[in-house]
Amino acid sequence: MTDSAVGEDTAPQLAQKQSPGDQNEPDGAESAWGPPPRRQILTKADLENFHKSETYQRFVGFVQHLNDAVVGKSLKLPCYVSKNVEKILEIIAEVGKIADDTPPTADHTGRFGNPAFRLFYDKLSKAAPFLHEGFVQTEKINEISRYFIDSFGNRRRIDYGTGHEANFATWLLCLEIVGLIKPEDYEAVVLRIFHAYLNLMRKLQFAYWLEPAGSHGVWGLDDYHFLPFMFGSAQLRGTKMVVFAV
Repeated sequence: MTDSAVGEDTAPQLAQKQSPGDQNEPDGAESAWGPPPRRQILTKADLENFHKSETYQRFVGFVQHLNDAVVGKSLKLPCYVSKNVEKILEIIAEVGKIADDTPPTADHTGRFGNPAFRLFYDKLSKAAPFLHEGFVQTEKINEISRYFIDSFGNRRRIDYGTGHEANFATWLLCLEIVGLIKPEDYEAVVLRIFHAYLNLMRKLQFAYWLEPAGSHGVWGLDDYHFLPFMFGSAQLRGTKMVVFAV
């Protein structure tokens, strides 16, 4: 994102979401926090059915509503920030603190994938359910926090891509479904929440040298992200602003 626009890679691919068994499950009693989600898209037929589903339409519609909310809007301008938006920003800030407390391994010589990311991921996995306590209904914490954890990359591969970005958008959609995000919050969701997430991900990408995930990066404008380009184009729509590369 720039001061007037957002910026980034290929379209979100929910079908590429990692199964809970591929990464760490949130800790805690499943009876209290509810069951974690399980991967359901395993075949091409599953993917085709997903594209026809109400869930898919709801996800695409949610992203479109966010996009529409920031047409002609600049990051520099004030916008309405509800208490729930403030809480979401606090949760994202806590992830930043975990990263600050988990510096990259100094003697790592590989081009990508600083192993300290795995320690960061483990800390995040343990903290995530507690970050949602008192905010999300208790029985929904495991499910919703799973999408949150998967928003920050893959522990095993030490990579990040548009599938993880899609998990973040799905996490926000889950918060809307349970009534914590309202239509009047959409502008702040992009200009405050998503902007904070994007800045945090840039920090993690550089600190841990996360490898760009997937094999379709050539299709995108960025190795890691897609949504900032979509939101940024909406911000520039109908304006005479000129954005220069820096």
